[in-house]
Amino acid sequence: MPHFKYVVFTEPAAGKEDAYNAWYTNEHLSDVLKVEGFVAAQRFKLVDVENNTLPASRYMAIYEIEADDPKTVLDRLVAAAGAGTMLISETLDQGSAKTILYQPITDRIVVTTPARAIP
Repeated sequence: MPHFKYVVFTEPAAGKEDAYNAWYTNEHLSDVLKVEGFVAAQRFKLVDVENNTLPASRYMAIYEIEADDPKTVLDRLVAAAGAGTMLISETLDQGSAKTILYQPITDRIVVTTPARAIP
């Protein structure tokens, strides 16, 4: 079955970062995984290091979708949010949210022997 990555960039509403993180981690991830076709989810926070280019957002979630037609899966997600069966918290700044769907074009390459530092 085809595999896709659905990348979501978000920001908390002003002054609501703690509540946003609690809602997103403890409720939203599991709500999305109840939608048929979503098989995994993980959140990330931007690391403040030199050489980072301007990010889309400080927070990112990557969802994995397995489906012949990912548009159908995303339509189910929108329907769940629109029907009120999936809470979208006011702690989320919806105006800044960005979503992107990716499909792999290569196999996943995994390091089997970690590189060692050169003295």
